[in-house]
Parts: sequence; structure tokens; C-alpha cells
Amino acid sequence: MIGLVLCGGESKRMGRDKGMLQYGNYTWAEYAQQILHCTDLPAFISVNERQLPVYQQQFSNPELIVDCVSAKGPLTGLLSAHFNFPEEDILVLACDMINMDTDTLRTLIRNHVDNKGIAGCFFENNSRVEPLCAIYSSSMLAQIATQLNSGTLIHFALHKIILSFHVSIIPIADHIKFVNYNTIDHFYE
Repeated sequence: MIGLVLCGGESKRMGRDKGMLQYGNYTWAEYAQQILHCTDLPAFISVNERQLPVYQQQFSNPELIVDCVSAKGPLTGLLSAHFNFPEEDILVLACDMINMDTDTLRTLIRNHVDNKGIAGCFFENNSRVEPLCAIYSSSMLAQIATQLNSGTLIHFALHKIILSFHVSIIPIADHIKFVNYNTIDHFYE
């Protein structure tokens, strides 16, 4: 299994690249990567091509996975990572979930290990599957990639795609850990 920090979004509501925002001594991308490293996973950073020059100043090239799949939204980064590591399950974490902690990720990993044969492990957030702090199996990603390549993928919304697979769902104990910060005002509330 590998860890993947999703930073490749457009950050339209934030007005600037979320992954490069500061959180203490770290950028949001570095902070998310450190949390993943604490679970003993190799952790990679998903970026789009426009972001690459900026991220190369903070991360080594082997740590960066540049979008190479024609999809939409977070699915682009997820499938690009799958393309680079087709045999690996992926624990994905959005860079804007800066309240996330290692214990919560370890709960996710334990659930994944205990439930062999399922397509992935996901938390349930407000009666909806949380797609941006989750584990996607390599087989699940391969099936999604096949659908994308054949033109049979109906939608790109991860929470909808997940529903077509047999997955493990974990109730969220602390909703604050799953907040996605989409605007600066929201972050400083």
C-alpha cells in the first residue's frame, strides 16, 4: 500500500493552491505527507502539470505523481497514481484535511487488513461515503480505469463510483478530522 496526498485540484474557492498554504512550519501538502509517513507508508504527492514547478521546489521528483489520466476531479490524481503503481492499494488523503491524524488513518488501515477481498475502506461522513480519506484497492482502481478507458464510466464523482463496489464502511468518531477547508475564511473560523 502507498499513501497519496491529493493536491491537484484547481482550488477555485480558496483562490490559491491549497497544498502550498502554510500550517505551522509545513505546507498543507507536507503536513498531509507527514501524517501518512507516520503510518509507515511511502507517501506521494499528486499534482497537475501546472503545479509541478512549484512542487518541485519542496518535494523530490520521485515523490511527485503528475496527472497522466484524462478524468475529472480527484479521480484524475487517484488513477494517475494507480497507473504509476498498478499493484498497490492506495490510501488517499486530501491536502485540505489538515485536522486528520495518524490514529484515524491507522483505524482505516486496520479495517482494510481485517477485511480481505473488499474493494476499499471508507469512512461514512454525514450519511455519505468520504472519498478523500480512504483506501482504494488496486483491483477497484483497475476496474474504474477500465471503465474510463472503454467510455463506460457514467460519472466522475468518487462518492457515486464507490457505491457500485463492495466496500467496508467505518462510522466517523470525530467529524472535525474530516473537514475540507475550501476557503481561507472557513480555515480561520
